[in-house]
Amino acid sequence: MKRCIALLLLAACSGSGTTLATQRVSVGSIDQSITATGTLNAQDTVLVGSQVSGTIAQIFVDYNSVVHRGQVLATIDASTMRAQLAQARAALQQAQSASEAADEQARAAAQSVLGARAATEQAASALALAN
Repeated sequence: MKRCIALLLLAACSGSGTTLATQRVSVGSIDQSITATGTLNAQDTVLVGSQVSGTIAQIFVDYNSVVHRGQVLATIDASTMRAQLAQARAALQQAQSASEAADEQARAAAQSVLGARAATEQAASALALAN
C-alpha cells in the first residue's frame, strides 16, 4: 500500500516538470539551539547570615554553588573572639579578686564593730562601778 502511494506521488510529480532532489537516509544527531533574550530568576532564593560578625577566614563555596542544609559555607577569623574571651576572663578574675578583698574588708569591719562594742560595755561597767 505504501509503495503504491509513493509511486503515485512520483508519477504525479514527474508529469508536472518539477525537479526533485533526493538524498540517502542516514543516522546522525540533530543540533538544535535556541537563542532568546530575557532575565533568569532563581527558583529559590535564600538569605544567608551569621550570628556573629567578623572577618572571613575561609570560604568553602562559590557564588551560585549548590549548598545543603548544615553545610559550612565560611569560617570567621576567631582571633578577635579569642582576644575578647581572654579579656573577659581577665575582667572576671579581677572582679573576683575585688569581691574577695571587699569580703575581707567587711570581715575586718565586723571585727572592729565587735571590738568597739566590747570597749563600750567595758567602759559602761567601769562607770557603773565608779558611781
